[in-house]
Amino acid sequence: MSPRNSLMMLPARRLRCVGDLGPVFLWLHKAEPAFDRGSRPLPAGGIRMSPMSGHSALPVLETPTQRPRVIPAGRAYVRVSITDRCNLRCRYCMPEQGVQLSARREHADIDEHIEAIARLDEQVGVRKIRITGGEPLVRKDVVELVRRIRERFAGAELCMTTNAVLLDRFAQQLADAGLDRVNISIDSLRRDRFEDITRRDDLSAVLRGIDAAFKAGLGPVKFNAVLLRALNLDEYPELVRFAVDCGGTMRFIELMEIGESGYDHSAAFVSADEAFSKIDEVYPSRWLEGLHGVARPALVTIDGVEHEVGFIRPVTEPFCSTCDRMRVDTLGRVHSCLMGEDPQEADIAANLFADKTEPTWSWRRVASMSSIGG
Repeated sequence: MSPRNSLMMLPARRLRCVGDLGPVFLWLHKAEPAFDRGSRPLPAGGIRMSPMSGHSALPVLETPTQRPRVIPAGRAYVRVSITDRCNLRCRYCMPEQGVQLSARREHADIDEHIEAIARLDEQVGVRKIRITGGEPLVRKDVVELVRRIRERFAGAELCMTTNAVLLDRFAQQLADAGLDRVNISIDSLRRDRFEDITRRDDLSAVLRGIDAAFKAGLGPVKFNAVLLRALNLDEYPELVRFAVDCGGTMRFIELMEIGESGYDHSAAFVSADEAFSKIDEVYPSRWLEGLHGVARPALVTIDGVEHEVGFIRPVTEPFCSTCDRMRVDTLGRVHSCLMGEDPQEADIAANLFADKTEPTWSWRRVASMSSIGG
């Protein structure tokens, strides 16, 4: 029996493996009987080993529909919320008056954020770091923070999610500091709707920021739009065309009921399937079958050329079992889940910066997305 296959024969335990990024700790569990949606047991050989991010292979359950279920293991993708402040007031995210913010003196400084990432790197290996918020560009030392993270984690992909309102000012500085690429949130291309959604008349600034991102080489650029029934239901083909014309990739995200906005999420919800149908009415579209990551891909034909569009489906197709994310919030606390109800949710603030080999885990619930990041 090969070493890879023998891993699956072990009982639940913590294994120390060595990958390209150093020690990686994998949590492996006894294999449970796996069933597809029709409640039929998987055929023999349904368990396979699959490499992930250059680390030692992780076990994957392969269903008849070719959608993987990764057995819980180390996380490799860290999202760092560097501020809970934002210069927009998107209806689905926060109320018009904003949310209660933490005192700036309580925010983790650059060294503390880097130390949090470093501890995660020691435990699970970090292949990708995404800087989020709030809106990360409102933090005054954001360029220096990017530079320091790049110096410390030279082998990791370094990205940022931004609303692009201030990106025109910072794009080249961020590229020079070592940022690889950006994801840009844009829910509408129409000025009146953009203002209605964000409660700010900043669409022109966002468009300038998008242009600056491409000029600075912060690509491939991905555009994110939240699916909102009353606010952008008829714009999905337009958004796809915009992304294609820019040279970027469009991604649509199902609305999650999270945060403190008081927004009627159930009335606003649009499924990825409905959004796909809206696009298909204008541009011939087809789903890409087989294994995929968080964003289920579709191919949309525009002017005779197929372009990939992603659909992130946390509501209709949850991807918890394949999630590889860890989050560091504004205060420097580490979380295993965006949703505070996950039993793996943990706050190691009291122990993260102590000189200890292992942190002490305690349970907590996340209240605001502006602090933990999306």
